[in-house]
Amino acid sequence: MQNDTSLDEEDTGYSLSHFLPGSTSIFGLTCKYLGLVLLMVSYSCLAACSADPSCSSNSLYSSCSATIQPTTSVHQNGQKPAAIQQIDGHAGFKPERARHLSPVATISPTPTPITIRSDEKIVLDHVNHYAELVTVEGSYSAFLKAYNLLDITVRDREPLSKFLNDPNYTLSKGCWREVQVTVTARDGQTWDGSVLLQQGSCVVSTVLVTYSWHFIVSMANGLPEIISIGLYATGTGN
Repeated sequence: MQNDTSLDEEDTGYSLSHFLPGSTSIFGLTCKYLGLVLLMVSYSCLAACSADPSCSSNSLYSSCSATIQPTTSVHQNGQKPAAIQQIDGHAGFKPERARHLSPVATISPTPTPITIRSDEKIVLDHVNHYAELVTVEGSYSAFLKAYNLLDITVRDREPLSKFLNDPNYTLSKGCWREVQVTVTARDGQTWDGSVLLQQGSCVVSTVLVTYSWHFIVSMANGLPEIISIGLYATGTGN
């Protein structure tokens, strides 16, 4: 007796060819759906990685972690580049202020005012200088300085040897005291000078004779020049 293990179309009512075509269709659709799902998941991961540059293309199924990017320091006016220092075990930036040297104020020296003497002051100083050389110093070198204060025309007619012994120019021996000096203008070029003198005792303070020492000074060349000197007694002592 032979066992018949095959399916009998009459017993079941269906043949094997009815199952195979249907099974193949369902499997194909399932593979297409799975492929679409995988494609969408891959696209989502790629979009997420492109949004964060720190993620690589290989990290498809891993989460992307943000990394600390060093910031570029921008130099500002009045600051040096930031210096790196350790803060709580981490490197940090500490800005340093640039040291600016304040400009030193320069002080201009105050100009010395130029004093312009009047002709009256020039003549007064000239006469007083001559009188002090003769009455106060009274030495040979002082007489030479006084002689050079005379006008050239006066020195031509009054040689030095005569000048040293002429009381009108060098006074006589004794103790003299200058009391007062005054000047007055004759015109724009000629001035009169007067020196009040007292001749006294060299031992006691006694005035013997009072004199007026008269000077004529010329300012014709812009410089004082003595053109005449005369000594005149004005009174006796006290």
